[in-house]
Amino acid sequence: MSSNGQGADRRRFGRRDSSLAAALVLRGQRPQPCTIINYSASGALVEVREATISAQMVRLVIDSHGIDLVCQVRHKSQSLIGVTF
Repeated sequence: MSSNGQGADRRRFGRRDSSLAAALVLRGQRPQPCTIINYSASGALVEVREATISAQMVRLVIDSHGIDLVCQVRHKSQSLIGVTF
């Protein structure tokens, strides 16, 4: 970590780059396809077509790995959503 903290990864466990196909699932809505851009032991950065998600809690489902996690939305931009597990 740099002495001023800028540009440094503040996570306890480092991020791993990825391109995993996944889906974000919100209660009462169809799953939204997404791609996991990177992940750590405590969260992930997810790319979606449009970050129109207003919920604070979502499910992140990665069928190819048999993973279904309840996540808290921490931040979002036009096409990126950061979640914690």
